[in-house]
Amino acid sequence: MNWSDLVRGWQIGTASDRTDVTENEAVEEDRVMPLVDIQLIEGVFDADQKRKMIEDVTEAMVRIEGEPLRGVTWVRVQEIASGAWGIGGKAMTATDVKSAQAQSA
Repeated sequence: MNWSDLVRGWQIGTASDRTDVTENEAVEEDRVMPLVDIQLIEGVFDADQKRKMIEDVTEAMVRIEGEPLRGVTWVRVQEIASGAWGIGGKAMTATDVKSAQAQSA
């Protein structure tokens, strides 16, 4: 099966976007594929950690929605430039986050 066959008939969104699809709906054309965004400060997590996030979030969606959604669950890891993410009025950098992680360990 190729990529276009896998996603044909599915829409990107969340199940809560739809009121006309029942839990046992069998028609793929009426199903919504989940899209999960994970936003991180660039430079905090390595490639293996991001891969693990994608795997674990996909597993969580499958546990909730069922095995048929595995192949159409989209997980995007978006990295925000270090210093371009603010918390409490302060720009956070990768160094700030790593320092906080070290203090809590």
